[in-house]
Amino acid sequence: MNGTENAKVPRRGLSLAGRINLIVSAALVAGLGLAATVFVFGMASTRASLSGMALQREADILYSSIENFMLVGEAPVAVKFFRDLAGLESGFRVGLYRRDGQGAFGDNSTITTVNANLMRERFTPRMSSAVPVAAPERPYFDDSVTMPFRTTLFRLE
Repeated sequence: MNGTENAKVPRRGLSLAGRINLIVSAALVAGLGLAATVFVFGMASTRASLSGMALQREADILYSSIENFMLVGEAPVAVKFFRDLAGLESGFRVGLYRRDGQGAFGDNSTITTVNANLMRERFTPRMSSAVPVAAPERPYFDDSVTMPFRTTLFRLE
């Protein structure tokens, strides 16, 4: 045999066992990749869902706190509560505002409106003005005050 005869020998393909091993390996790699992808997307959606639920729970707690202060007429306690929240450095800002974007309890107009709704003088106007409040973040504030709350909550007929 010389070198030219070696070059002409046809190369043998994979045996049946080799083909089966290749198919099984490819299916295993594809299956594990698919399982890992489904797991990653499932974890991401679960995390987003849990974050949303935690934010909703925080909002509910905050809403209940404000409601409990305001329903009994404890506006000074509510203002102090918001000042305490502002000092927490929690990554978000919470403030008391009127629908027009002005800080609540900065003057006596809220007290005047409440007394007019009650048709008696339940709260006495203050002699001094409150500390000014920073302006709200406009797009979020405007979205929150356009909800139909003004017609359903805290109406005295």
